[in-house]
Formats: sequence, structure tokens, C-alpha cells
Amino acid sequence: MLSSVNTVTTSSLKLMKKKTPVMKEKKQCVLSPLSHLVAIDPEKEEEEQAERMRIGTSANTQLSRTNAVAEVIHDWGHDLKQDGKYEEAVTFFTRAIELDSFHHLYFYNRCAAYSLLGMWNHAALDAQRCLELNWCDCLAWCSLIQATVQLEAFGDAMNYMDAAFDLVDEFDPMRHMLERQRELMEDLLSDPLTLAIEILPVFGVSDE
Repeated sequence: MLSSVNTVTTSSLKLMKKKTPVMKEKKQCVLSPLSHLVAIDPEKEEEEQAERMRIGTSANTQLSRTNAVAEVIHDWGHDLKQDGKYEEAVTFFTRAIELDSFHHLYFYNRCAAYSLLGMWNHAALDAQRCLELNWCDCLAWCSLIQATVQLEAFGDAMNYMDAAFDLVDEFDPMRHMLERQRELMEDLLSDPLTLAIEILPVFGVSDE
């Protein structure tokens, strides 16, 4: 019985000895390429890191300058809008947007200029773009509501009004205006004759 145990043990040892070179060979196959990859020249790596930082800093500096120029151009457009030069203001707002298309205020002010020009499709699009960048801009919601009323998309205007209403609390000055506009919109949907008499004047539009 003892010799049987010794025979099994000896056999197992022989198998282990046979497997050992194979396992070492596999391990070497895995480690060889890794050891090659980590053989990096420290000086070269430092130079490459410095170059990446230089490029990143240069790009950030250029972006800051571009955004600063966009802000100046936008302010010129705002002054033109205040002076009643709406078409020229649109041109300046458009240029500011071309330089920095992530500033919601640029879209809002161009929307306002389009509204004053009676270009309601353009106004509605800019109001939507403004809200894509700043969902909580209540003035943009009001501009979008105004534009959709002018386009006679009353169902959309009601939906936009509900969305805007959910954003303001009971102490917000805009809440009262939105409440009044919603009441008028509900009256409009039930009686279209109220459109010229009540709705359009509230949204700043004459019936001429």
C-alpha cells in the first residue's frame, strides 16, 4: 500500500516537472512585450509632456481671447439694439455667436432683436437654442412663448408656458406675468375671438 502511494507521488512529481518549463515559457511570452513597452526614455517623456502642456496652454489662451472678442462684439450689438438698430444688432450678435456658440445670452439677445423685427421663426429658433444652453432662462421661455403665439402655434405655446411656469417659485416676479399669460391662452383656446383683443397686446404686438 505504501509503495502504491509512493508510486503516485513520484508520478505526480514527474508531471509537475514536465509542466514547469511550459509555464515559465508562457510567462516569458507575456512579460517580454511588457518589458519592452516600459523601456521609456525619461528625458524624451519629459519633453513630450512639456510639449503637450504647451499646446494645451496655447489652445486655452487662444480660446480665452476668442471668447473675450465675442463678448465685446456682443456688447456692441446690445448697444445697437438699445438704439433701435435691430438689423445691425443681429449682425453683431451673429458674429459673436460664430466666435462663441456656448453663451446662451448671445442667442437670447439675437432672439430679442429678431422679435423686434417681427422675424418670429428666427426668434423661436434662437429662444430654443438659448434654452438648450440654459434651461432655466425664464426670459427665453417668455420669448419662445411670444414667438409661437405669433406663429399661431397655440398648443406649443401652452406647453412652453407650462414648462416655464414649473421653473419659477411663488415669489418670482415673473410668476404673475406667466399666470396672466396662461389665463389668456386658456381663454384663447376656448374663444379665438379674444386673440386680437387681449392676447396679442399682452405679448407686445399691435394689431396694425
